Amino acid sequence: MIARSRRFVWLSVIIGALYSLATPDPTLAESPGQWILGVWEGSHAGGTYIRDDKTRFEFTQAGEVIKWKRSREWSSVRGPGWDEASGTVTKIAESSAELEGHYDTAHFSSTVGKPIKYSLTRKANDVLEGYAIGAANVSFPVSIKRSK
Repeated sequence: MIARSRRFVWLSVIIGALYSLATPDPTLAESPGQWILGVWEGSHAGGTYIRDDKTRFEFTQAGEVIKWKRSREWSSVRGPGWDEASGTVTKIAESSAELEGHYDTAHFSSTVGKPIKYSLTRKANDVLEGYAIGAANVSFPVSIKRSK
C-alpha cells in the first residue's frame, strides 16, 4: 500500500511539473497593446480652416490600462491655436486602436472638458491613420508616426 501511495505522489509531482512547463507565465506575456507605447507625432487635417498642424501623442501603461496624452498646435485663418487632451485606449488589437478622452486645456475655453474620440489603424512603417471626433462632433483625419 505504501508503494502505491509513493507512486501516486511521484506521479502527481511529475504531472504538476509538466503542467507548469506547458503553462506560460502570464506576467511574462506581452499584452496586445505594447506596440502603441511611446511617442507618436504627426498631424490632424482640418480642411481649409486648419493649416500647419503639429500633433504629439504619448502612450503609457498604468497597470492594465493604456493612457494617452496629446498636445496639438496649429495655425488657421484666425491665427494660431492649441489644445491638449488625454484619456485611455478603450480597444486595441494588433492593427488598430480606439481612444476616448477629453480636452484638458485649449485655445478655445469652451472646448475644455468636452469629449474626443479617435479610431486609428496601424499601417506599415509605424504609422497610425484614422480619424478623430472632437468637441464640435465633427470627424477629421489624423496621421501620426512613431517618433524615433
